[in-house]
Amino acid sequence: MVTVLWTMSAAVKAEVAPPPPKPECKDIVYRKWNDLLFVDNGNEEFTAYQWYKNNTAIEGATRQYLYTEGIILQGDGNIYHVVATRANGSQVISCEGRFEDFAASAPLNPGKKAIRRAVLYTYSGDKIGEWETRPEHLNVPGGCYIWHLTDEDGNLTSERVLY
Repeated sequence: MVTVLWTMSAAVKAEVAPPPPKPECKDIVYRKWNDLLFVDNGNEEFTAYQWYKNNTAIEGATRQYLYTEGIILQGDGNIYHVVATRANGSQVISCEGRFEDFAASAPLNPGKKAIRRAVLYTYSGDKIGEWETRPEHLNVPGGCYIWHLTDEDGNLTSERVLY
């Protein structure tokens, strides 16, 4: 006796929707020192921010910059990005990357003359302090500040910085 098994040649496949396209990322994040990431907002386009580490929102990280006291970001192996929101509610998603993947905020300039006087002001003009050289790290509340720097020849320059 011969048994014939009948099989269906066309298997029924479940319809699976393709994943949604990933939004295009923008190169808006820069690194500074070994512990600070920030969004270039020189044209004041953005009004709100949310930073992410390994695709998880970082609680309380809602400023223009990501800085966590005492934690070095360089070499930590984590992936960071930010969602920046405009006044009209539209959002821009930064490209993801490790700290080292982001462009440096400014190249080192070995041609600058030594600083002989450094005065730090709040953005509203209140004097924070004065030093003979600019300190690398300061314990000040996060925000935008202005350095008035006098070099060894007496030339005065001003720099806007984020802490």
